[in-house]
Amino acid sequence: MLKEVPQGTARTPNTYLYGPDGQVMGQVRYTTAGRKSQASYYVWLDSLPIAQIDLTYSAGTTVTRTTLTYLHSDHLNTPRLATNQGGNLVWSWPSDAFGVGQPNNHGSTIDVILRFPGQVADAHSGLYYNYFRDYDAETGRYVESDPIGLDGGLNTYGYVEGNPLSYFDEYGLTAEGNHKLDQAQVDRIKEQLKDPNLDKKTRNALQKKLNTHEKAMGERGSRKSKGGKIRSIRGPLIHIELACIAGAAPCALCDELNFPNPNCPVDLRCEEDNNTPASPAPVPPSFPGWSSLPRPNIIDLGQQ
Repeated sequence: MLKEVPQGTARTPNTYLYGPDGQVMGQVRYTTAGRKSQASYYVWLDSLPIAQIDLTYSAGTTVTRTTLTYLHSDHLNTPRLATNQGGNLVWSWPSDAFGVGQPNNHGSTIDVILRFPGQVADAHSGLYYNYFRDYDAETGRYVESDPIGLDGGLNTYGYVEGNPLSYFDEYGLTAEGNHKLDQAQVDRIKEQLKDPNLDKKTRNALQKKLNTHEKAMGERGSRKSKGGKIRSIRGPLIHIELACIAGAAPCALCDELNFPNPNCPVDLRCEEDNNTPASPAPVPPSFPGWSSLPRPNIIDLGQQ
């Protein structure tokens, strides 16, 4: 997803990376010349954010600084505190129940954009992007109506039925823990899904609502954690792969999983149809805060 944010007379694009389950994986900020300036990537444990990796670029290509920050969340998995590798507080978000309140970076340069589960703070609009809708903390309501209209209830702009201390809404569609629909709602949704002219966004929203209802009723899914949520087998590997691609994960880990890492030397391997080993990439400089295990000796089988 690409978002262009105007700053004065110039326009600087920010890119946001989302995983297959709708979790935000990272944000990349660019200069007015279109070069990378900074990037932030998030590490998740299922639906719990546990760390943020910040990268600083020089000339848009070279990573000159890597910073690891640990995230500490509340009972809803909302990040409330962040500490550095020394255990010092570098960020906090002391908001009220509906999310009103500005973060405090405690003199650091750390900026965490995560808010309630599924939400990303947009500093330019003052809203929290919530995937299908945008949330306004000042009013405690969405600025867009429920995509499925009155089938979602009479209050089509409400957020988690006015109870943000107990519920959250990952996709801007329905409160977690309150997925069950009555039979009349289920029948209406199924009837709407039969319409071949239904627009894609509405169809996705309706299907999502129906799927979450079926999960709550125990009609869908077999691999469930103790909390009842479907666990992604691929999930942890996706997060590690993104960290490798960003050049933030240890080389030994990326090499073991066969994920590319631009800050790691490549193996000596033979070119296709040729016994001459490929030229290895130069070893990049080490960055503070990250270290890698010694790489094993590489044996070129083509020379045996």
